[in-house]
Amino acid sequence: MKTYFSICLLLLLGSGFSVASENETCVNFTGHWSGQCTNNESGTHYREMTIEQTGCESLLWDGDHFIIGQETIIIKTDNNGITINGRVHTEWTPDKSQINMKEKGTASHPSLPTPLDYEGHAWIRINDGKLALVALITSLGGQPMNTKEECLLDKAR
Repeated sequence: MKTYFSICLLLLLGSGFSVASENETCVNFTGHWSGQCTNNESGTHYREMTIEQTGCESLLWDGDHFIIGQETIIIKTDNNGITINGRVHTEWTPDKSQINMKEKGTASHPSLPTPLDYEGHAWIRINDGKLALVALITSLGGQPMNTKEECLLDKAR
């Protein structure tokens, strides 16, 4: 279950955003971020992520490219054989200081009798120079899952 949450979280955190005009400003999330996260299921762990942002229009998040304002469809299989198929909608808050994300999808693995349907909600923002992230992942029927992860990451470069 922890592995499913990790994959769902990675997908939720790498998602598309809403469009800002050339005259608008937004928080810049560009950088390599690292630090501690706490998870109500697995405790504390170390996390790293790299974000490259082009204005307020697009992000390259750990290698995945997202156009702000467009729904992103994600289909990935990790090294453990877990396949995620999800749709992510992400948008700026009105003041462009925070990004809110919503995802619905399915996680499957050959060892599971049926795929796990899930939905996730998350946000990121900069607090005192650190990347603050909160993510909630909930199963939609089947095997119960209600996971919360909170991270406060330092900018390494």
